[in-house]
Amino acid sequence: MPFLFFGSRTVRKRLSEGEFDCPRCGARRPYALLRAQHHAHLYWVPLLKLGPPTAYVECQGCRAAFAPSVLNGAAQDQDDLRAAVATATAAALAAVLRGPVASEREVDLAAQALSAIQGRPLAPGAAAATLAAETRDALRAARGLAHVDPTLTPEAREGLMTAVLHVATADGTMTSAQSAAVQTLAGALRVSPAHLKGIMVELAERRGAMTGGRDGTR
Repeated sequence: MPFLFFGSRTVRKRLSEGEFDCPRCGARRPYALLRAQHHAHLYWVPLLKLGPPTAYVECQGCRAAFAPSVLNGAAQDQDDLRAAVATATAAALAAVLRGPVASEREVDLAAQALSAIQGRPLAPGAAAATLAAETRDALRAARGLAHVDPTLTPEAREGLMTAVLHVATADGTMTSAQSAAVQTLAGALRVSPAHLKGIMVELAERRGAMTGGRDGTR
């Protein structure tokens, strides 16, 4: 007589992940937002869903489970962090402008960078106003970058530095003042001189490889 393996099992699917303040650990920890669905199974193959799915947050440190509402604070933290990075980036971009007023090309590149950080389109007019409102002080901008630096990944630091260099070289070769500002901002982001040189070389190659563009500044 053949054996019939029938029973039930829970299938879990990872919906998202990030960091949150774990109530059990009492510290900031990675989390996974999971959805659990109970299934009837035959020979371990899910057949029928048993009841509604359940979503929960699992701390990747202590493995404790919490209701999804525990992430409400984490979402606000992410919004605050994004705003802080955008503010620091705007100051950095303003610090490397070539002239007293941002050119159309500089504004366009700044708008693209700030749109990416904010997660929503920023019109050139709004970007121009943002740049004009900054003091264009490289040291002050560096302090802002240093403040958000601990929250940034190495890729994010490199991305911000690339955006700064895009704007600094938008209208041609950097002036000595622009070069000094770039060095100051790179130090705040812990980008070494060798790494900075590599970013500049890659940017130049990228521009040179672009054909049909007005001079590869996009």
